[in-house]
Amino acid sequence: HPVPKSTDEDQWLTNKLNEVERNIALGWVDVQDFEPENLNTPIPLLKQKLFATLPRKQNPVLIHGDVASDNFIHANGKITAIIDWSEAGYGDKHADLALVWREVGRLPNNEELWHTFLAAYGDKDIETSAIEFYLLLDEFM
Repeated sequence: HPVPKSTDEDQWLTNKLNEVERNIALGWVDVQDFEPENLNTPIPLLKQKLFATLPRKQNPVLIHGDVASDNFIHANGKITAIIDWSEAGYGDKHADLALVWREVGRLPNNEELWHTFLAAYGDKDIETSAIEFYLLLDEFM
């Protein structure tokens, strides 16, 4: 869903990066909840990597902000509703795609499922580096 030009996606990302700084300063980053590949990496090093890999500017779209399997209502093998829109806003589509990958990546046959999802998603302009950035950003939330 394209957003009118007046929506400032840069502000959304700036707010997220400020939230990273706040969470670190207040000791709210839970290193025990890190993904396995980040468990032994010190927070300052992860933060440095995060800020060094900012994605290129994207056209802002409506994003859910908390894409997780428990936020999908299923009936008869189909998704019938998406709930918990408290983190929704206008931002980079890769933020939601990263959370989908985190869910799919834990499943058997994850590569096949991921490609099936992307085909259904329909957008061919997906940047792996942006997904990796948002996976890392999520470690700080």
